[in-house]
Amino acid sequence: MLILALGRHRKLKIRLENSKAICAAIEKIGFRGSGYGPDRDYPPNPDGPRTLDEAIQIAQKAGVAFNPDNYCFRVLSDEKFDEYHGPEKFAVYGPQQIEPESRRISWQSLCMTDRRMMVRIRQSVLASDQKIVAVFAHECFEVEALKGKLSGGRTITVAELNQLTTDGIKNNLHWLAWQEANAIVVKAFGTDL
Repeated sequence: MLILALGRHRKLKIRLENSKAICAAIEKIGFRGSGYGPDRDYPPNPDGPRTLDEAIQIAQKAGVAFNPDNYCFRVLSDEKFDEYHGPEKFAVYGPQQIEPESRRISWQSLCMTDRRMMVRIRQSVLASDQKIVAVFAHECFEVEALKGKLSGGRTITVAELNQLTTDGIKNNLHWLAWQEANAIVVKAFGTDL
């Protein structure tokens, strides 16, 4: 169940079974507005950071739905991550080349040659189980929704991709992915955001 806040006291509840349903709901609603992101500082693990394999298991145990065989997760030191992707992000997926905004892209063009999606995660994410769950939930939700939007050989322009995945646009894939991530963190850890 996904609940979209439409205003001060209005919410829209949508039952989403797969990424096609997510994309259909997003297309039907078509909102724009302010951005959405994590609503908290994530506490560090008392016993230190996790390995990537442990992080994958923690995310799955918390209810993040994804098939690890469809992803290639890579951890970068915070310094390298900042150098390549900037300090404001926890993770990024897909190719990172800047393309002309008019260029059309397909699902295949976003994936590696073996059809897996590359997801790069900053090292410090692994220091908090709550942050692990939030980041994996966010990235996997956004990737799966985008996959549904590009299924059946459909393409979109780089400009359209940016509209779907850029922070600052209410109810785009990025915004919805943070809502999903925050909800999973609350459910898994029993803490309100």
